[in-house]
Amino acid sequence: NFRRQARWSPRRKILSKRVTVRERGLGQLFRKNNIRAKPQHLIPPYIADFFIPSKGLILEIDGSIHNKSVQKEKDYKKDDYFMSLGLMVQRFTNEDSNEYVLNKLNQYQNVDSKYMNIVYLRINKIIGLFMNNNVPLDKVNDFRELFTKNCPK
Repeated sequence: NFRRQARWSPRRKILSKRVTVRERGLGQLFRKNNIRAKPQHLIPPYIADFFIPSKGLILEIDGSIHNKSVQKEKDYKKDDYFMSLGLMVQRFTNEDSNEYVLNKLNQYQNVDSKYMNIVYLRINKIIGLFMNNNVPLDKVNDFRELFTKNCPK
């Protein structure tokens, strides 16, 4: 597992240096409200802005670039991939208020730890497929197809 994480650590370091002011502010908001959110969380081949394990929830913070059609298509693929793993995805814009974000988060129920264990097993299975076949994660186009072929539910 350490070797797998080490392969991605340079990319994570680069992204963590490019954290937006809004993401930094939301991180502080989550800490202040005792919400355990993992910033810049790796779920190969993607990195989620925030991951809240207790709710099985991915939070993505979208700036103005996400209004472009090319980026919307990438966002759709990313969301589809996360949902294929059994995670929920909630997108916010930079303009959304802190109160709005907290109200939205409160609408999500906590998930059972057994459910999250299944999700983690699926993620590890996918990481193993890539590592065993020496496939660079950024070179695979259809993650859902790879996942459904190799990970029975």
